[in-house]
Amino acid sequence: MNRRDEIVSLVMLLVGAGWRREKIKSLILSLQKIPHFEIEELFDAVLSIEREMRRSLNIDHTNSIKKQIGQEALRVGERVQFLFREAGLTNEQAVKELSARLRDIDKVKGKAIPGYSKTSLAVWVDRVSGLFSPSEILHVATMIRNERVHSSPLDWSLRKYES
Repeated sequence: MNRRDEIVSLVMLLVGAGWRREKIKSLILSLQKIPHFEIEELFDAVLSIEREMRRSLNIDHTNSIKKQIGQEALRVGERVQFLFREAGLTNEQAVKELSARLRDIDKVKGKAIPGYSKTSLAVWVDRVSGLFSPSEILHVATMIRNERVHSSPLDWSLRKYES
């Protein structure tokens, strides 16, 4: 690329960025007067600023993701509580069933599942979501709910008759 093409590319970028004709002319004239070592220093300064901005944006993005995951985890507790209410399970039954199924998925994590302390089921599930992903918990809770809701109960109870 020759010098004229480089200047045309620069002008096109600046016009695209909304710069006015006079400002672009002034910049090009100024750039022609600056020694090469000063241009290198400018590039280093700009790259340093860019790196800092990217690092800052990455931190902000990471924090945003963490907040989003936290909100997702809070919602998972409420969703699971709703599923188990729909299935007709008590909190204790729900905790016992969900804990057993999660232990089957991962025995190591399963050992760290916290005990249920008579708080709301949603709060307990939120604590469990620190060990298992919200999607794992929801998947297991949905399976339990579907098994309970779609199983056909007997119309009468059977007694054992001894002969």
